[in-house]
Amino acid sequence: MTTALLLGLGAAVGFGIGDFLSGWYSRRHGLLPVLVLSQAAGLVVLLLIAPFSPPVSGLVDLAWGAAAGTAGAVGGLLLLYGFRHGRLSVVSPISSVGAAGLPVVADLAAGQRPSTPALVGIGIGLVAIWLVSLAVEDPRRRASAPGVGALPGLAAGIMFGTLFLALDRTDPASGAWPVISAQVAIVILGLAAVLVRQQPIRIPRRAVPGVAVAGVAAAVATASFVFAARAGFVSVAALLASLSPAVTVVLARWVLAERLRPHQLLGLVAAGAALVLIGLG
Repeated sequence: MTTALLLGLGAAVGFGIGDFLSGWYSRRHGLLPVLVLSQAAGLVVLLLIAPFSPPVSGLVDLAWGAAAGTAGAVGGLLLLYGFRHGRLSVVSPISSVGAAGLPVVADLAAGQRPSTPALVGIGIGLVAIWLVSLAVEDPRRRASAPGVGALPGLAAGIMFGTLFLALDRTDPASGAWPVISAQVAIVILGLAAVLVRQQPIRIPRRAVPGVAVAGVAAAVATASFVFAARAGFVSVAALLASLSPAVTVVLARWVLAERLRPHQLLGLVAAGAALVLIGLG
């Protein structure tokens, strides 16, 4: 469990850094250009380490990887749709808890039961994810009904959970190749979206390093999740990876001097308790 815990935490840190940087640059240079360039940078890094990975054991693993990447891309689009048309405070926590919760349900349905401390830690972790992800609405934005955004948020969470489950179906002997396949799928879908919208992929040169770091962090995080799931339970790995909003809010506090809300502080404390319990399990 220690190896799975460390790898899962690595996934959370990578996803948190990637989300923070992607959000930062997307607000300034557009979502699609940042998405395509960042994911392409992540793909380049994965291809550089590919020679050190065991050879892929079959096309099935590549197909699972591509399915995972497709699910992740669809989930991202659903999340953005929810943010645009619904309440951020509804969409974000539902999607985050859904992404972590679906693998938990899958493990329990398959009869794979983590230890009691780990199960309690998973429960506390889901609450922590909800609290940390719970956003404060912008008062300048036109108010929407309290439940608006719940459906796209839930759908996005299911897609992200599907990404986790699809990657978990790959053979451990395939090494990092399923992650590479997932990354290729995301880049292809991003380019397709660019062609459909006829939006040029152009960002200032000074922003390129930060955008590249965002993509590399996300790609490494995905690989960390895969190896965490292989070392333990997919439910635990998905829960740990889904703690990434905690990393994002800490970065926002440190870099942007954003004030942490009481519920976010409580969520960070709950996340720490969850990690202890999962470690004990």
